[in-house]
Amino acid sequence: MNDDTLLLRRYVQEGSEEAFAALVQKHVDLVYSAALRRTGGDAYRAADVTQEVFTALARQARQLASHPVLGAWLHATTRNLAVNLMLSDQRRDRRQFVAVELETTQTTATVPQWESLRPVLDAAIDELPEGDRQPVIMRFLERRAFKEI
Repeated sequence: MNDDTLLLRRYVQEGSEEAFAALVQKHVDLVYSAALRRTGGDAYRAADVTQEVFTALARQARQLASHPVLGAWLHATTRNLAVNLMLSDQRRDRRQFVAVELETTQTTATVPQWESLRPVLDAAIDELPEGDRQPVIMRFLERRAFKEI
């Protein structure tokens, strides 16, 4: 039985935080450097991935207590979590790009229409009888609630 197995079993059987801390201390450099490479050198993302890897280790400690090479599992888990994070970031960036394009398209398309409608709307409001004009102005120009009108 190797040191990793002993430490992991102590963590599982006794709930030894010292044993888990020793595992983290022993493997944190391996995990962080692998995460740093996978996240393109982003230290913050690498730290997030490192934390997720050790959280996964704590959750799966019982199953991993008999794993022959814990370092290999940590490396594979680091790779998987880093890839998932980067894919998630790419999907979010794509959605944000599409949202900005849609907003820009809608904004530029509606401005000229509004400019051409403004004089017509003002003229139509001016033609309303006083009793009808006041609630229209209060609701649509002053944006008051119906209760208030």
